[in-house]
Amino acid sequence: MILEQIRDTPSSSDEMDANPHIIFVDDDENILRGFHRMLKSMSADWEIAYASSGQEALALMSRQPFDVIVSDMRMPQMDGVELLMKVKTLYPETARIILSGYSEKESILRTVGPAHQYLAKPCSSDELIQTISRTINLRRFIDLKKVRKIVVGINGLPTPPDTYFRLIKEINSPTASTLSVTELISNDIALTAQIMKITNSAYFTTPRKIDSLRHAISLLGIDTIKSIALFSGFFKIFSGSAATAGLIERLNKRSIGIGLLSRQLAESDGCSSVFLDHTCSAGTLSHIGTLVLLARHFNQFETAINLVDSSQSTLLDAESQVFGAAHPELGAYLLGLWGFVDPIVEAVAYHHSPWNAGVVEVTPLTYVYIAQTLTKTVTASPAHDTDNLFGLDHEYIHRLGIEARIPGWIEIVRTIKISGGSD
Repeated sequence: MILEQIRDTPSSSDEMDANPHIIFVDDDENILRGFHRMLKSMSADWEIAYASSGQEALALMSRQPFDVIVSDMRMPQMDGVELLMKVKTLYPETARIILSGYSEKESILRTVGPAHQYLAKPCSSDELIQTISRTINLRRFIDLKKVRKIVVGINGLPTPPDTYFRLIKEINSPTASTLSVTELISNDIALTAQIMKITNSAYFTTPRKIDSLRHAISLLGIDTIKSIALFSGFFKIFSGSAATAGLIERLNKRSIGIGLLSRQLAESDGCSSVFLDHTCSAGTLSHIGTLVLLARHFNQFETAINLVDSSQSTLLDAESQVFGAAHPELGAYLLGLWGFVDPIVEAVAYHHSPWNAGVVEVTPLTYVYIAQTLTKTVTASPAHDTDNLFGLDHEYIHRLGIEARIPGWIEIVRTIKISGGSD
């Protein structure tokens, strides 16, 4: 599991060696006492503070940095959304979690921007501890303040104007259906990520995580999709340059191609439907970190590209030099904060270096890595060349014992390339 791998990764920062600081905010003193009892087992590992109002929480945060804030939704004077909006502005590195029994749809939608995760009351101690631990472990995954600020400070990912307007036009159409909306949204990785974030919140109680976009949209329904688009402002019009918009569009197409190809490769091996959902979602979202860098920090991203051209560095090395981390870490951190399941986070984190994950079995990560590598290398090689692995890491492929499957996968890639399916 990716969390165990992250947890076991030694940190080079003294800051990361200290116990994480968590603050709970609720106007009900009985609730706060309940948290204290519930979290006794974590007292040796976490530094925990309690506040009975938003004002008190902000006062405490002004004196002490906190890694995570967990706030109730309904509070007098300053409710949970208002508090987390202030925290987002003042302390963007703090991970923000809403914990509430408030179930009115409009109020839940208000938490989409300021909250990274939504947990419903009553919440078991195991679920609460696991959620906070996941957030902390992902924070340790990237131990540079600048990088965490890039990700945690994001309110909503950008969407190119044409996608936004086509979405609004479609959901306002009397013939709109789950299938038509799914087809439209699936062409944009930012919308895909945001929709799946919503459906994996505790507001939509399901027996398992929702890992298929069509399933997510079926659960939400057209009216809720419309409410999200119009009310929460998640699907914002991208206002950057035409050049940046063009790069984002190309990134969208490539990411969608990786997702679809990853699924086809896994399907050819007879993988389960849940495994296929994880694989396709991971492939589609594999470059969500690149989208963040492109849309929010284009000038610095351009610097990284120039560094590649001038020094023959890889793009990953250049991103790390300019930003402090590369797009796989950024994407994994973002999706982890949003509550995506481990197989998807793992695939995004290691899609360029699956051998570093320490996994000795075929997982969604395997297919995402193979799909993205083969799409770049197969068409550049002679059709009769079957003596190499087309850029795949020999040791990794041998360790998993999947050498015999490579020729079949290459044929799938060649077929898709001819039809233009992965472009």
